[in-house]
Amino acid sequence: MNLFILTVSLVLFGLTISSSFSFVFALNQSLTYEDPSLGFKFQYPAPWKQILEKDMEGTGVAFSPLPTSPTEHFADLLIYTTDHQENITLKQYLREFILEQLCCVDNQSLKYNETKISGIPSINASWNLTKENNQVYGKALLNFAIKDGIGYLIHYDANLETFARWLPEVKNIINSFQIID
Repeated sequence: MNLFILTVSLVLFGLTISSSFSFVFALNQSLTYEDPSLGFKFQYPAPWKQILEKDMEGTGVAFSPLPTSPTEHFADLLIYTTDHQENITLKQYLREFILEQLCCVDNQSLKYNETKISGIPSINASWNLTKENNQVYGKALLNFAIKDGIGYLIHYDANLETFARWLPEVKNIINSFQIID
């Protein structure tokens, strides 16, 4: 009887370890999203779910990681294009983007740096998301570049607990982002 219990226990333990390795392996795998009509492609983690095939204007897509715990409420990654008016700098565009947000931007927490994405100049910005009483409930990250009159935007936002959890994957997506002709 003890041998039977030991055997069953070892089999169950082996299955548990196997499924854990499968989950870790799936997290390390990535898929490619490519849309020539949008003019971009990027790598994203295999477990992430595409939650919006194309937005209302047909200019972007949305992805979300699968929650790993009940406290992970929201995490969205929007990748889209916009028409860009000529003779405006990246910093001016960032300022306009922030002003267009209807709520939630804590301007005092806004940080940005100039960088490159797909080999062209871009801005990487982050800020806290706040409620009307200025209570911080989340964070946002925006990376954008402009090429040939088109703005390419990668916008990630999540609640405080979730933001840091998925930030490394979001950075990998940003690093893999390519503008295609």
